Amino acid sequence: MNIVQQHIGVKARLDEIGSPRFQPFQIDHALDTAALELLHEKMSGSIEFGKRNSFQKTQVLRDELYTLIRKISDTDTPAITIAGKKIQGLPSSAGNIYRHLLLLKITINTSLSDYCIPIQYDKKPELFKNPYLRPQNTYPYKFYFMEISDGFECFTANVADVINHAEIEYIAQPINVNYGTLRNPTYTFNKGSCICVTACTINNVVYAEGTELTPETGHQLTSGTVVTQYTNSNMPIALHDEIVNRAAKQLILDTENYEKWKSIEEKNQLEKK
Repeated sequence: MNIVQQHIGVKARLDEIGSPRFQPFQIDHALDTAALELLHEKMSGSIEFGKRNSFQKTQVLRDELYTLIRKISDTDTPAITIAGKKIQGLPSSAGNIYRHLLLLKITINTSLSDYCIPIQYDKKPELFKNPYLRPQNTYPYKFYFMEISDGFECFTANVADVINHAEIEYIAQPINVNYGTLRNPTYTFNKGSCICVTACTINNVVYAEGTELTPETGHQLTSGTVVTQYTNSNMPIALHDEIVNRAAKQLILDTENYEKWKSIEEKNQLEKK
């Protein structure tokens, strides 16, 4: 769904229970909140699942959140940085903000390369004492890492080991959606895309509600309304219906109208059966 279709979906669900109308910025906020809530649930569920099988944990997240998967190394621009045994400088630019690690791979002493195994903070004292857990630089390599406040700390077999290269795969935070600017008839386009809020006519061509297109510069909107300068969700399309449902419920909760929220929840449960 594009942003207009998501707004239409939220309004349709609210109309079913006679809810008051909300401003576009309020719906945008509810959609953002719903996306983050859903992302958190996906990650938390996979972490619990991953206690049994790390590969399956990672694969589930890849399948469900594929549009948010990112990769970055110390040779990219921008790049993560290597400071001794620490990996720092996690991505923070819009659309790429680091949220959850999938894989961390390092190369030490020029030629030894493998994925790192995560450890919990309270296991750190045991790491070099337990012969079965101890890091090793002989095949099969055994490198570890632990999350710290500004990145990751890696553990290898020797203090003198040097990390030459590092790369991570991670899940980025969803971008904030934006309904954009509403344009009325006589508006003249100057580059950029638009979405039809209602059926509209542009350069004598009629487009249906929700159609996203890029008019040529100088074309004019002669009927209907469109939005420009908008931002669509970058969450996977398969999750958009769930995001819209959650956003509608969130708006009802914000008005402290619990009975109407409950009505939407019961309707959603019936539709799933």
